Amino acid sequence: MFRTTLEEAARRLPDCEAAVLVGRDGMVVEHWAVGGGPAPEVLAAELTPVIRSVEALCRNAEGGAMLEVLVRLSSWSLLVQPVNPEIFLVFVAGRDAVPGRLRFEAMRAAARLEADLR
Repeated sequence: MFRTTLEEAARRLPDCEAAVLVGRDGMVVEHWAVGGGPAPEVLAAELTPVIRSVEALCRNAEGGAMLEVLVRLSSWSLLVQPVNPEIFLVFVAGRDAVPGRLRFEAMRAAARLEADLR
């Protein structure tokens, strides 16, 4: 069920390399990836402390809840979107990915996944 949602969302994004559901504990819940893209386990393991730091910033600087994290690297772009308090959605797309398109597809997929998690 989750994999189908991830795959459908990823296929709507040009140059999408991976779509990953990550638990707050850093474990991969489900993923979809093209061959040769970033490993879902590495994304989950390396992003979890980053997300915790961003959430600490939100709390300590009174910034409110984290809505998304966008990281643009020389090789690809990555967007993290909370699905619920325990699960995050991660999209990895080409370096020239349009951030607005990533946000749109992430919000759309997160809403669907959140409903499926109930």
